[in-house]
Amino acid sequence: MMSAELLCVAVLNISMPNAEFACEQMEHVVNAAEDLSLEPEILIAMIHYESRWTARARSSGGACGLTQVIPRWTSPRKSCQQLLFPPISIYEGAKMLRRWIDTLGRGSLTKAEIEKQFFVDNSEADESEIIRGILIFNACHESNTTEKR
Repeated sequence: MMSAELLCVAVLNISMPNAEFACEQMEHVVNAAEDLSLEPEILIAMIHYESRWTARARSSGGACGLTQVIPRWTSPRKSCQQLLFPPISIYEGAKMLRRWIDTLGRGSLTKAEIEKQFFVDNSEADESEIIRGILIFNACHESNTTEKR
């Protein structure tokens, strides 16, 4: 696995928005990725896509923090305020990514199965949330498939 320092150099070299802040968080990214058996590059890409490394990012749909996790998806439950703290957001986002990969990696799921897996309070899933998860899974799956070729 790549070190936080090497990932920081890469982020700085591509002139990514908020690269210096991203570098400050890289140890958290590497630790979460290692703990959850993820590639840190995928987690970095997800954070870049979701928030452009803006720690206090909030969406109109209720997603919070660097990884734009919706509090009701967290277990144990985290508040939006907690998700604005970068180490918590990074770890919760990594947990969600790991769950999407593990669940969707075993084949197609019905909407009811996705709700059961991902919605802690069993409330109705928003279609855009399901689509977002499938897109994230597909990106990761394509990355793994490409590596095996």
